[in-house]
Amino acid sequence: MQTILVAAIVAAAAIAAGPADAQDYTGNVNPGTWASSMPMEASIRAQARRNGGSARMSDARASANARQHCISSLPMLRSQYGAGDGRVQQMTSLCRKRGYID
Repeated sequence: MQTILVAAIVAAAAIAAGPADAQDYTGNVNPGTWASSMPMEASIRAQARRNGGSARMSDARASANARQHCISSLPMLRSQYGAGDGRVQQMTSLCRKRGYID
């Protein structure tokens, strides 16, 4: 009888402890620590809009970066993988389609 009572108490303690332990699985975490970047990013975007700019990269700047990437990366990729590689051919066709290379 006493063995059954001990087993029942141990089982009840194990069942009750599961959900309580699961809440603190990651330890003591302050949500303000990891969430503080969200308002900061919103503030940066709002300030950029107020100043007449955009928080995103302009299309001209993005296009210049992509052009530079195509011009500098294609020779390296061709030497590394060979001109017949599918990835190199795909990048070459995309760069040609956008007008970055002839």
